[in-house]
Amino acid sequence: MPVTTVEASKSSVKLRLVRDGSMAYWRGQLLSVRGKQFDILYKLAQRPGEIVLRGDLYGIIDSECYKNHLLRQYIASIRKAFPPPYSDPRHPNGIIKTRKMAGYYLNLSPDQVEIV
Repeated sequence: MPVTTVEASKSSVKLRLVRDGSMAYWRGQLLSVRGKQFDILYKLAQRPGEIVLRGDLYGIIDSECYKNHLLRQYIASIRKAFPPPYSDPRHPNGIIKTRKMAGYYLNLSPDQVEIV
C-alpha cells in the first residue's frame, strides 16, 4: 500500500545508512541514532514510502510489555535526530509519518535512500 512521498530530484540521496557500522547520515550529517533506534530506521529505510506495520517493528523491541508505548518512544527519538522541519511528523516534509492503526513509513522515495 504505497503512500505519497516527498518530491526530489532522482539523483539526490538524502538518507544514507551504513549497516556495518550502524551509522545514519542525513544529507551528509551524522544522525544520533543508535541501537534499536537505528534498527527501526533501517527497517523503515528498506521500504521507503511503504507502510511498515507496527507488528513488524515490535520484533525489534525486547520487552514483552508496553511494546506500543516503547515503539512510539523510539519513533519520537528517531524523529528528533533529524533537523527541522524533517523532525516534525505534521510537516509535509516530516521524515517519519504515522499511518493510524497500521504503522509508520519513511517519507522518502527509494532513490532518496541508500543502504550500504
